[in-house]
Amino acid sequence: MVQMVSAISSLFNGGVLWRPTLVDRAVSPFDGRVVYESLPSFSRIEFKYQSDKKMITMMKGVVERGTAKKAALDGVTVAGKTGTSQKFDRELGKYSMEKEVCSFVGVAPVEDPKLAMMVIIDEPEGREYGGTVAAPVFREIARRVLPLLGVYVGREKKRISVAGGEGSDDVTGAIETIGSESIPSAIEIVSVPAVEGMPANRAMYLLNQAGLDVVVSGNPSSVVRRQSPRAGEHVPYGASVIVETEEEKEASEVDEGEE
Repeated sequence: MVQMVSAISSLFNGGVLWRPTLVDRAVSPFDGRVVYESLPSFSRIEFKYQSDKKMITMMKGVVERGTAKKAALDGVTVAGKTGTSQKFDRELGKYSMEKEVCSFVGVAPVEDPKLAMMVIIDEPEGREYGGTVAAPVFREIARRVLPLLGVYVGREKKRISVAGGEGSDDVTGAIETIGSESIPSAIEIVSVPAVEGMPANRAMYLLNQAGLDVVVSGNPSSVVRRQSPRAGEHVPYGASVIVETEEEKEASEVDEGEE
């Protein structure tokens, strides 16, 4: 997947091949200190303008009128390629007729590329293809990520933006005001639940139910002592919440000492 995304990126970068970076940088969640940062490096490969331009046009056609129509975004030009392949069955010594791997690799927006991504679905149920199961996943991820990169997709009435527990039509491209903040409504917004004082497993469940990822700092079988962002803050759907834990034994000792 990394090789495939690197290759397609070089095509849309005009022959500039960037070295893949799995970790851009690591920042301490508590003091903001940069713990690690990767240094970018690139090389140039032969770029034949006419043939590569034709390839880009063909990949746009795959999304506009080909097998990847479900990867299309309103107001944003997407280019890509679907893939469906049989899995090799080692027990039978041949390719399986039932097990498949479906994929889609794409770039958006084509005119000013900001995002290159590959989605792979391993052994989807039923008779599926890259365009039916992987392309829609690309579309949903790109719809949420592109606004963070300054690209806003067109309005889709079926989408719901959640803020403060109240639903409203997604007015992508406009601005939605929550408190004193203005947030692009292309991003679904959720309110962070209060999980301090809860067992970490219960906290993770509640945060996941709210559509948030969880990063546990400390023992995952302990009690949550602190969370960041704080309860009640509004964050993009899928954002990470850091929970710092302490041992239940330590918490009870503190209570007894206070008494």
